[in-house]
Amino acid sequence: MNTNDTDARALMMAVLDDEADAEQRRRFAELLTDNATLQREFDELTSLKELTMNNKPRDPDDELWQSYWGGVYRRIERGTGWLLMSAGLIMLFLYGGWEFAREWLTSPDIPLWVKLGGVFAGSGLVILFVSILRETLFHHKHERYKDIER
Repeated sequence: MNTNDTDARALMMAVLDDEADAEQRRRFAELLTDNATLQREFDELTSLKELTMNNKPRDPDDELWQSYWGGVYRRIERGTGWLLMSAGLIMLFLYGGWEFAREWLTSPDIPLWVKLGGVFAGSGLVILFVSILRETLFHHKHERYKDIER
C-alpha cells in the first residue's frame, strides 16, 4: 500500500466519522471519482455504519428478566446455605472433637506440643472432611454424564 492509499483511507475514515473539514471532503470527493475501488469500499463502509448506527438491541421480555433474577437469587441462597451448613458442621465436629479429647488435652502427662499437634491435626481433618463431603455432593448433583449409559 503506498502513501496515497494510506492518505485516501485516512481521509475516508475522517469523512465517515464526520471529522473532516470542507477542504478534506472536497479532496476525498476527487479521490472517489478517480478510484472505483475506493468508491466501492466507501459505499460498503457507509452502509455498514448506517446499519450499525440504526440497529438497536431488542429489550428482553419480562419473563426472561424474571428467569434471570430467579437464577441469581437461587445461586445466592444456595451458596449462603452451603456456607452456613459447612460452618455449622465444622463447629459441631470441632466441639465433638473437643469433648472427646478434653481428657487427653487436660492430662498433665502429655507435653504441650503434642497436644497442639493433636488439635491442629483434628481440626484439619474435620475441615477436610466437610470440604470433601460438600464437594462430593455438589459434583454428584451437577454430574453431566450421570444419565448416560455405556
